[in-house]
Amino acid sequence: MLRKALFILALLLPVASRAAGETALPPDSLKTKVVRTARKVDHFLLKNQQKQTTNTDYIFKPQQKWLFRTRSDLVFNLNEFHYDHRGTLLDYGMDLKAKPLFRQHFGVGYRGVILGFGIAIPFKNKDKEFSLKVYANRLGGEVTYGSIGSYQGTMDLLGMEFDVKPGDMPSHYIRVGGYYAFNWKKFSMPAAMTQAFIQRKSAGSPLATVGFRANWGEYRPNKSRNRHFFFGIGGGYGYNWVPSEHWLLHISATETLGLVGVSRIAASKDNVTKFGMRFLPLLTAGNAAVIFYYKRFYTGLFATADVLFIPTQEKQHKGKYFYTMSHVTAHLTVGFRL
Repeated sequence: MLRKALFILALLLPVASRAAGETALPPDSLKTKVVRTARKVDHFLLKNQQKQTTNTDYIFKPQQKWLFRTRSDLVFNLNEFHYDHRGTLLDYGMDLKAKPLFRQHFGVGYRGVILGFGIAIPFKNKDKEFSLKVYANRLGGEVTYGSIGSYQGTMDLLGMEFDVKPGDMPSHYIRVGGYYAFNWKKFSMPAAMTQAFIQRKSAGSPLATVGFRANWGEYRPNKSRNRHFFFGIGGGYGYNWVPSEHWLLHISATETLGLVGVSRIAASKDNVTKFGMRFLPLLTAGNAAVIFYYKRFYTGLFATADVLFIPTQEKQHKGKYFYTMSHVTAHLTVGFRL
């Protein structure tokens, strides 16, 4: 009988100790609420990480808890516009390029959610760019705002050439875009662009795209201003080639046809020239990537580029106006999963 009592007591002691530990904290204390919320969030993230909505023979979501990564970006901006005013002597154009903008990013991920920050180097670079980009297998998009103060180049006016120095032509831009991948269960855009997924077998997909651009600036020597707007829809194709388990090569190209493409030049508040569409504006974009995997480590190079072309015409004098803006970014990334 004594042995049975001791045996039952031994079974009840751990339960009692746990109960005592739980009641040590008031049930409505801040610490208790924080712990409960953290457990719920962790459980939700775990379920989301384990959920595989794609064809896992082609695409797989990594199951490691932690991700540590760094990424180096190099950004190039080129701007060109030319105005040919028929019936007058007014004929001018500008060819401008900004200083390359270098950024260093650092990020930490937990169960598929990544937080990070980036800094521009050198710190005195006046050019800025703030962006939010989301790459998912089915849908993806970006919202970017940038300001450029380092444009320099040449301006041709009435056959004469003038230098445009940094600070003469401060400009701003907004970029909004998105894509839809039709074969999203087998083709993964984030496998190439963010490494959030792993492409196991080669696959491709048609892409549908939508894009919006707004660019505006001021030429300070004569206070003239220019504005350009674009909106369009289009499509293209992307392909992920997996020659072996350690390598991924990606390429994609899209063409977005402009439904709206307008330009305005204001020599002063009372002297504004408006230009309407002459023929379809175009937004040509492309991505390329080379990613190497080894166990829990990966590294890669990838690049994005787009060229906006807006051909317009002045309604009154039939003057032709061409505007182009090119945006190119190159990335080097290194990551490790735990």
